Parts: sequence; structure tokens; C-alpha cells
Amino acid sequence: MAQPASDQVKPLSEKLVAELTAYRTAGLRNALAEHPATALTAVVHALAAAAFYVGSGRSSCLEIVPATRLRSRRTLPASMNVRR
Repeated sequence: MAQPASDQVKPLSEKLVAELTAYRTAGLRNALAEHPATALTAVVHALAAAAFYVGSGRSSCLEIVPATRLRSRRTLPASMNVRR
């Protein structure tokens, strides 16, 4: 049985998804900055997954990139709230 048009879920706008992703990323960075042992575990997991599970797609929520790429992201509104 088909659902009425009013009950169908509409997709989120691209702008809203980008903003929510920025806030999630800023929150994750802040949490990892406050817990260095957890941050080290996450980094080791990401590196091990990349080394031993090649071709299996994304196996970590971390994107390990050179520090020069991170500087441009500091201007995002969500990044301004991260404690440094």
C-alpha cells in the first residue's frame, strides 16, 4: 500500500547536510582533543585499516590528511567553536 504524499520523507537540502557535517566534524575534533588516548587509538585504527584492508572502502570515521589541508577548514563556522 502506498503512503500518502504528506507521510513521505523529503531529503535534506545539500546546504543543511554540509552544515550538519561541519558541526559533527568540529564536535569529533573537540572530543578527540580532550581525550588524547582515544585520539591515538582512533589514529592507529585508521592507519591499520588503511594498511591491512586495502580496497574495502572507508573503514574509519577519520580522514588523515596533511596539516596544510586542515588550515583551510578552520574558517568554517563550526570550527570556530572548537577549543584550542
